[in-house]
Amino acid sequence: MLVGAFGAESFAASAPEAGPNSPHPRAGLAENTYWRYDKAEQLRALNDLPSTRLSTSSSTVRVVDGRNTVTTTVRNQGRTVAALVRLAVRDKSGERVLPARYDDNYFWLLPGGDP
Repeated sequence: MLVGAFGAESFAASAPEAGPNSPHPRAGLAENTYWRYDKAEQLRALNDLPSTRLSTSSSTVRVVDGRNTVTTTVRNQGRTVAALVRLAVRDKSGERVLPARYDDNYFWLLPGGDP
């Protein structure tokens, strides 16, 4: 995958906990996206990416190992890449729920994609 003038590259590698009985839903494959650049000014190109439209759907809260857990699926419904997507857990009044732990955060989504 190549995105933008300076390039965002995606790399896949085997994960050590891979196996048919692994507790991790994506065990066996790790994917990382890096924005490659020569000069710090090239990072500013991220600010110039066009806006895109994201949608989310979340499961109901359930308790796993004594922790309240929610699974959220994020989809990029726009026509451009969504760079460095970050989620935040909020309560009914809009306040952030802290502490919160995430399996994925600051991720990239291609148009039409979900992680």
